[in-house]
Amino acid sequence: MGYRVIPLPKKKKTPHWKVQFEDRTNGTRKAKDIPREQWLELGFLPSMTVDEARARRDQLNAQEEMRRRAVKRRAIDERLAEEELTQTAFLSPIDTAEFEEKYVFSRIPVEQRGRHKVNSYWRAAKRVICAVKLPPNEWFALKHIFYDHFSAQKMSPSYVRKLLQLINLYGFFLATKRGLPFLQIPAPRGREAQRIADAYFDKNEDGLVSAPLDPKKLEAAKSNFKPAQYNWLYLTVWFGLRPLEADNVKNPKHTKIVRTGKRVELHVYQSKLRSVPRPKRWKVIPCLHPAQLKGIEIIATQNVERPLNKTIRAHIDDAITGYGGRKNFVDMMLDLGHKLETIAQWMGHSSIERTWRSYKDRQRPEAA
Repeated sequence: MGYRVIPLPKKKKTPHWKVQFEDRTNGTRKAKDIPREQWLELGFLPSMTVDEARARRDQLNAQEEMRRRAVKRRAIDERLAEEELTQTAFLSPIDTAEFEEKYVFSRIPVEQRGRHKVNSYWRAAKRVICAVKLPPNEWFALKHIFYDHFSAQKMSPSYVRKLLQLINLYGFFLATKRGLPFLQIPAPRGREAQRIADAYFDKNEDGLVSAPLDPKKLEAAKSNFKPAQYNWLYLTVWFGLRPLEADNVKNPKHTKIVRTGKRVELHVYQSKLRSVPRPKRWKVIPCLHPAQLKGIEIIATQNVERPLNKTIRAHIDDAITGYGGRKNFVDMMLDLGHKLETIAQWMGHSSIERTWRSYKDRQRPEAA
């Protein structure tokens, strides 16, 4: 956006140029000629050469750019000042530091805190607290303001639950410290829960659920991946591994290959299981197909690296993520003649209902 000086053919009377103002608002480019009677107030003289007119054009455009930047800086300064006031009012540094030390990071080593997952949840929880601008003793009565925020931000229902745990814990901490009453914000239910879920799924119809990745799709896209990335995807397809489990195949504390005669088994430690004793966190996947034996060879090479989800989407399908292989595993094994009860064990599920509800494609026809 700015002024332009357009040269004209020499055969026309002087000056051999004209002045335009170009506007690029809303992505459309529109140029409008400036009448000569307005030139003088802009500093253009008919006696100027094209170079002199262009120099004046540059001055005007530079002055306008300086004005725009000044306005932008003022807006940024105002926003930062508002954020600082909000932080002081609802998340004072002393309170948050004490809360983080006592509750958020109390059992996490200092060197791991910056990259730990709870850190991202806590940052998001603080953004919610600053957005609603309410003291903790009003949270329960005005819980609909939190629900409105979750819906406006199109947060997933599971993410909302995680954030509410931290938000309520912080509210309890502050209320206890100041001797104030506190009632937790209840998890959204009924119509409120549906409203939040609808907003999230309107943004992404499938949510974070991956479409299935079958061996044919993977093989067709093999040339687009580094060997280590292809190997990682191969293991998720043929063993139904979770992304973290595929990452851990290089860790002998989490992955073991057990051979008994001709039988080969892959033993995988399920670190996400916290409520069962350690020995029961292992799942056993027998290698019953040649493709699985190839997977054992891949694990032995240790040449495994997780690809980014955007890389998977770019080279295979927009709807597929790192969970794609696991999403296809149940139907693939059913097609190969295995029982759902057995596949549920290989998936590491505590019940067949979990396997059926979340991983069986009920629109897919059964193999004959």
